[in-house]
Amino acid sequence: MFSGIKKYFSSLKGLLVLLAAVPSILFVVTSLMLSNTYTEKVNKLEVSQSIFDLVVASTEVIAVLQVERGTSASHVAGGAKYELVLKKRQAVDKKLIVLKEELSKMETPHEHFEVVESHIQKLPAYRKDVQDKKGKGQILKQYTGFVNALLKLQLVMANKVSDPESLIRVSILESGKENAGKLRANMSALLARNKPLSTKDIQLIVNLRAGVIASLKAPALLTSENTRQPVEEFVKSESWKEVNVVFNEMMAKSSEGEFNRDSVQFFGTISKSVNDIKGI
Repeated sequence: MFSGIKKYFSSLKGLLVLLAAVPSILFVVTSLMLSNTYTEKVNKLEVSQSIFDLVVASTEVIAVLQVERGTSASHVAGGAKYELVLKKRQAVDKKLIVLKEELSKMETPHEHFEVVESHIQKLPAYRKDVQDKKGKGQILKQYTGFVNALLKLQLVMANKVSDPESLIRVSILESGKENAGKLRANMSALLARNKPLSTKDIQLIVNLRAGVIASLKAPALLTSENTRQPVEEFVKSESWKEVNVVFNEMMAKSSEGEFNRDSVQFFGTISKSVNDIKGI
């Protein structure tokens, strides 16, 4: 009888100990689950940031590569001087350094990376064809192939995040806004100086304006219902029209200066454009 009672209380004691331990067990299990969930979210954020940085880098390369392509084609056709082509290449090379760094950071390389890297390796050969003044059609085809490879890279990377279209649009608009901001600073300073423009001055503002236009013409913006109309409204806006009027005047009077434009007023006008891009 006593052994039965003893066994009963031993079982009851074990049960009480178990019940007392349940909250602690649940806490540990819940903590592990939350920790794993948090870690997964952090990892996803880190991956998304890496992808975002890669998309931004490729967008910036596209902008300057398009300028080099146009300048190279013009040179082969007897237009732009070769010295100008060399300066355009410097801008591309600087952006390529960043792009290659971002590509190397990706933990799971995509097969399309090899396509982009192949174009990077072949770029010196493309440029040699420009120097030798090979056919303009061939040169345009080579550069366009490089640009298309970068555009596809953006699409490939966008498919790796939960909201790919938004990622691409944000990166494109950020690049456009940055170029517009630099264009504002440089054009305003040149208007204030009111003197003839050097080749370097011309190259700089031409490249920056081209970067803005390249962003606004990006397919990711023009095919989205959320951004197509704002982009179209921006292009037709009075502030952007005025920026282009002033730009064209500066190009026409680049050798003489005497622009006779109020640089402060222009700064306000182009600032409206910068803010409009931010609001798209």
